[in-house]
Amino acid sequence: MQQRLKYHIKHLVNFDLILKLNTRNVYKIPKKKKIILQSNQKKLLMDPTIMYPLYGCFELLAFQRPIISISKNAVSSFQLRKGQALGCLVTLQKLNLYFFVDKLIFLYFPKVKALEIKAIKQLKKQFTFAFGIKSVIPFEDIENQYLKTELNFGINIFILFEKVGKPENIPIFLSSIQFPLIK
Repeated sequence: MQQRLKYHIKHLVNFDLILKLNTRNVYKIPKKKKIILQSNQKKLLMDPTIMYPLYGCFELLAFQRPIISISKNAVSSFQLRKGQALGCLVTLQKLNLYFFVDKLIFLYFPKVKALEIKAIKQLKKQFTFAFGIKSVIPFEDIENQYLKTELNFGINIFILFEKVGKPENIPIFLSSIQFPLIK
């Protein structure tokens, strides 16, 4: 069984974008390559036991185990030691990518008014769309577990696109899959 968002993009959004972007080929439409979820917490430097709820929340959000970000160098002004845990990181690809975007669009965004575009950057042939979420509590999976953790944190979400053409094509693609964007 194909997932509903993947089916929607393949059969409706792609043909809609061909008309909007004036292209003749489906292969010139922006494609999502991967999504990176990342959170670094300053509180972890003082209390390393905060890592357990953070790790659990990332596992609930992404359907896979996160990687723990560890400091490479010691910085005395930040009271940071070498090898100390800073946060979590998850890279979503293929089917997990569509599950997360589906959950983000249909469960999280109706509870949030709108998103501001933080940055669209080009690295080599890839474009990156970045935005942040201040609280992960509106996700239903975490909302059910929130009484156990009592920890509120935000996450940064990076969506990497390939075959974009122009950076103006990314907001057109995101609006076609119902991302609430402020222009």
